[in-house]
Amino acid sequence: MLTPAAAFAANSDSWTGNGDGSHWTDADNWSSGVPQNGDSVTIAPTMSTSAPHVTNMPGGLSLQDLTLTNSSLDGGAVTIKGDFIWSVAGHDTSFLKAELTVQGSATLSGAGLKDTNAPLTFKGDTQVSGGLVLVEDTGDAITNTGTFTLKGTGSFTGSGRFAWTGGAIEGNLDVAKTVSTAISGKGLKSLTSVTSKPVLLSLHGATKLTGPAQVNVGIANITNSGTFTESSGALLQGGTCCVSPARFLNSGKLVSATWANLGTMTLRSGTFIEALTCCVAPDHFANGGTLVVAASPKNTGITNLAFANTGQVKLVSGTFTVSGTGYHQAKSGVLAVTATGTKAGKNYGQLIVDGHAALAGKISVTTGGSFKPKAGQTLAVLSYRTRTRKFTATAGKVKFKVIYNAAGATIRFS
Repeated sequence: MLTPAAAFAANSDSWTGNGDGSHWTDADNWSSGVPQNGDSVTIAPTMSTSAPHVTNMPGGLSLQDLTLTNSSLDGGAVTIKGDFIWSVAGHDTSFLKAELTVQGSATLSGAGLKDTNAPLTFKGDTQVSGGLVLVEDTGDAITNTGTFTLKGTGSFTGSGRFAWTGGAIEGNLDVAKTVSTAISGKGLKSLTSVTSKPVLLSLHGATKLTGPAQVNVGIANITNSGTFTESSGALLQGGTCCVSPARFLNSGKLVSATWANLGTMTLRSGTFIEALTCCVAPDHFANGGTLVVAASPKNTGITNLAFANTGQVKLVSGTFTVSGTGYHQAKSGVLAVTATGTKAGKNYGQLIVDGHAALAGKISVTTGGSFKPKAGQTLAVLSYRTRTRKFTATAGKVKFKVIYNAAGATIRFS
């Protein structure tokens, strides 16, 4: 007589395809019969099939482990209590059309394309390396509630939603325009490189960073070409002391309650940072790094945010408009002008303060190209409605003075 433990012992079931070659429920397709609750399942190429496609997996199963190697799987919602391994090699494509909840660890690897048409939820340690992950679901296509680590290069394309609630991204990740990204929760989230070469997170769709979520950006660059919305209580913190800073390049739209730039952030033509409300704390933009304005031929700007500059604002081209509660530059702050001529917006950038400008710190001028300013030539770099104080110092290899009036400040070369 079998003991209860032996009677319900878990099996290790491997796909053979010796039955009809496709259906999960055909016992002849498996080495030990149709997999049951608690079994560990492996689906991999066989002598007769280089890329198995298993269909009709029953919903409600609770498997111990699931391994897919160059294989596709269709069926109902299944829970994986242990390990989930999905590997696709070379230029191959594998499809996963079954909702999976992985409670243990998950490993997605290989250079091949991984196409998910049903939600995947990762609750444990998840490692993603190499290849592509294609999401094509209208809901939460990929949700991470554990530790999510991406190494190498990957991308999310198709349509759906990537939910990031914890873990590290340590490789290049490209999120398509049709995929929305939700960053939330108290879990530690970091974006960095394990080498000295920065990784790149490219966001092309709608991204929401919701409090109290915090993302620590180390040796990494972020580019946004979609709409990036940050709500109150959330923090995107970049750069660290004494090393090359992180970099945020925006060519889309930023909607924010609070922003802190401690690295290098570049605003391109036609891009804006907008707060959710006007004139209510804590809506502010704190620049302690380098904010590069390269906005020609269109404009860029900040709306409904008090702008505090303790770092450097670098005006290269275009018009940078600050509207809300004004522009405040501390003693440590620098307004840096790069000029290749005297045509405003094209040869140098302008700071337009639609409000009050409280000045301190330095203003510097650097010339580029073949531009050699002559005495008396001017650059209208700053305008404001009202002003207190002046820049306390000038810097640069060219000689100039700052001329103030009721509406703005002009650089006059001498």
